[in-house]
Amino acid sequence: MRKDDSTVARRQCGASTVSAPDTLPVSAIIATKERPSELQQTLLSLLHQSRTPDTIVVVDQSFSSSSRLAVEALFGAPPDCARTPRLLYVLDPSISGLAAARNRGMTMAPPGIWLFLDDDVQLEPGFVQALCEAYSLNPDISGAAGVITNYKRPAPLYRVWERFFCRGPFHDERQPLYWRNQLLNAASPVPVKKFTGAGMSFRSARVQTLSFDERLTGVCDGEDIEFCQRVTGPLVIVPGARYRHHRSPTGRSKQHWVHRHALANTYIYYLHWRCSPLNRVRFGWLSLGYLVLALAGCLRRGNSSAWRALRQARGQALRLATASPRRA
Repeated sequence: MRKDDSTVARRQCGASTVSAPDTLPVSAIIATKERPSELQQTLLSLLHQSRTPDTIVVVDQSFSSSSRLAVEALFGAPPDCARTPRLLYVLDPSISGLAAARNRGMTMAPPGIWLFLDDDVQLEPGFVQALCEAYSLNPDISGAAGVITNYKRPAPLYRVWERFFCRGPFHDERQPLYWRNQLLNAASPVPVKKFTGAGMSFRSARVQTLSFDERLTGVCDGEDIEFCQRVTGPLVIVPGARYRHHRSPTGRSKQHWVHRHALANTYIYYLHWRCSPLNRVRFGWLSLGYLVLALAGCLRRGNSSAWRALRQARGQALRLATASPRRA
């Protein structure tokens, strides 16, 4: 592998190069920044799939060379697997944020199924195969995502708050599927309106004219949900495509969780949901819910951090939504 910052393309051949029948080529797209050990574990779980991807695209935003060295070590002496995918690797620290890195990966990936993964996930061996089977059996679907198996059920008070205040498009139908993953292991694909970006995929033909919103720079929640709002065609979560999301602390937002929750929902509301009169009522109701949370946080902590976080989130969301247009 070359040592400069340019794209590297390489194919390693294992014992067999036979692809699974009746499936489109799969390209895994991974954006990473300063997480060499986590990235290596993610790549290892890809290489040990029962149906390995045809291509792995790594967009590395790191300033150090640690992640590049980890990739070189892994693909220089690949583990024993049926077929080692083609590797496309680029190191470019000037890329700012997950959205921009994923867009770069989309320009590099060949047509087929584009599988977007975070760099701190660990896939079960049948993950890719389960997604491919969902696409094969459901030719109308535009996207398929996996089930996260290590997300803990939130505290009862938070679940009550969410059920009471998060209505319509603000309701998160993904989380209950994660909490009940053991019961759904053999279930059919579940229709949803939004994905978690840690493990989601799309038919490239349905999203090749789209891009992630590059106004969301740095560490910013909601780029996955916002992208899904612009995808035409059904989206499903595949219970058999299972993985763990370890949520590495490196590079993760240190903002108050109320800030992150309110920023993502407010931003997407102004872009996609406010045209509906009913959604305007729902957003007003959610805003009241945020005020309740902020007040409770202030009383519990004896300071105004939750209130400040909420105000900052609302202001930031409005600035982002009225900024220069995003890419397609």
